[in-house]
Amino acid sequence: MFLWSLLAAMTMSACSEHNELPSGEVPGGNSKANFIVKLNFEGTSMEQGGKTRAAQSTAVPETSWSNIRQVQILLYDASNIVRFSDVVTPTTGNTTFTYTDVPVGTYTMVAIANAKSSTDAINTYLDGGTTPEEWNMWNVRQKQAQNMVMKYKPGTFPTFCAADLSANAAYAEPAEIFMGAVQGVTVSSDGPVTPSPIALKREVSLMRVRLNVKDKEGNTNNENTANGVDFAQDASIMIYRLPDHLKVMAGNAGGVSATSTATNILSISGGEVF
Repeated sequence: MFLWSLLAAMTMSACSEHNELPSGEVPGGNSKANFIVKLNFEGTSMEQGGKTRAAQSTAVPETSWSNIRQVQILLYDASNIVRFSDVVTPTTGNTTFTYTDVPVGTYTMVAIANAKSSTDAINTYLDGGTTPEEWNMWNVRQKQAQNMVMKYKPGTFPTFCAADLSANAAYAEPAEIFMGAVQGVTVSSDGPVTPSPIALKREVSLMRVRLNVKDKEGNTNNENTANGVDFAQDASIMIYRLPDHLKVMAGNAGGVSATSTATNILSISGGEVF
């Protein structure tokens, strides 16, 4: 199961060019410049081809481009206003993206993977967390980056315990969210700008729960027997006190919320768990 962690890659030859403007949008007098974005994963070496990291054991989630469905790229300025954005789909052979319409300026560059609310198990917001709204490359521009937050999608409690937990809020298992940031990116009209690659890091990770089915010394018997526990009936795993949100900003201003709510519960049940 994936959950927001409270313990808390790769440039190739293919490029994509994005230089279109939406109907009615005008540059507003700002100079534009060429800009190149490169993506990799945290802990990978660009000099060695940016190889993805395989899991060291079955208890560690594998990190590869197959985990990534889409990446939203943001550039926000010193006032935290998003001045440029795009949504890309990186693959093993396509992790470099070229633009010709980025406003000249100095920015923090952020990338968020798997946060498309219509297809990923996550709700996105532009207003700090009140009204869900799916992000796209246009509607985030001119918005305050600190108001771009992600939250769990609502879930349901199993029928057998729903009444007992009626005062709590159930949430669904979230999408695998990756994020990365590069600060102090200067876009200049002097020539193409290629900042350091954005290293994507997991913000939603894997947790495995192992049940001790039988232990003679500890007198434990959880086998599916008449005297044990039948995991096919009335069984679930619940994680209490979920973090309140996930923010897109770089450094301590973003990432997993430091605050949590005791009555917010991640409820996991069903045949895929037991």
